[in-house]
Amino acid sequence: MTGEQLFLRYAFPCAESRVIRGKLDEAHLEKLKSLAQSGGQPNRQLLRYCFPHAFRRLREFGKSQGLTDGAWWSLETVRCFWRQHHGHRGECQLRRVVVGSVEGRLVSAIFNDTQVKAINFYNLPIRVGEEVYLHLGVVVEKAES
Repeated sequence: MTGEQLFLRYAFPCAESRVIRGKLDEAHLEKLKSLAQSGGQPNRQLLRYCFPHAFRRLREFGKSQGLTDGAWWSLETVRCFWRQHHGHRGECQLRRVVVGSVEGRLVSAIFNDTQVKAINFYNLPIRVGEEVYLHLGVVVEKAES
């Protein structure tokens, strides 16, 4: 997996709301969906256009770490940005949860003693008891990654 692919995994759950708000068109949504579902390699220009705020914040995070432009797209930098420095609260909050059950793509998990529902949109091989990260109710990656 590349940094761009992981960035898309985390950002994609926001795409539909961007369409609803008129910030993104349906053609770009379909392109993102195709790339996200297939594990395709998104180019940085597309990510910048579709998710300008997250793109800018990743760049700022990378620069704050003393990284050059290309280096802030490393898998570890992207992972650290989303997991620890993304900064959203409420329903946009990134959550580390424990998987309680898996039925097809539907996942039930525990977050702060509360049961939450999620979708395994990327078809990750997850099992009961594993910890995963959720963004807007979408399982993005396993915690041990």
